[in-house]
Amino acid sequence: MSKKIDSIIGTGTHIVGDISFSGSMRIDGHVRGDVTELGIRPSTLILSDQARVEGKIKVSNAVINGAVVSATNIGGRSHKDPSYLYPSA
Repeated sequence: MSKKIDSIIGTGTHIVGDISFSGSMRIDGHVRGDVTELGIRPSTLILSDQARVEGKIKVSNAVINGAVVSATNIGGRSHKDPSYLYPSA
């Protein structure tokens, strides 16, 4: 995974709507919507321990330290911290 971060959603930021990105994205805030990579190249999503995503995640790689409420589809490497919330059935 690259150490370069192309996009950041900061603490205190709340987004309602789907997000598509390429490269790498760090989320420190709250997203209510799906987060997906554009598919141009493998992408990495980083969720800080303060992050919360309420929606589907579909990326190549992820580092998840925050809360995820919904389904995830991570194609490559991923790291899940104990604070990760598994999708409900």
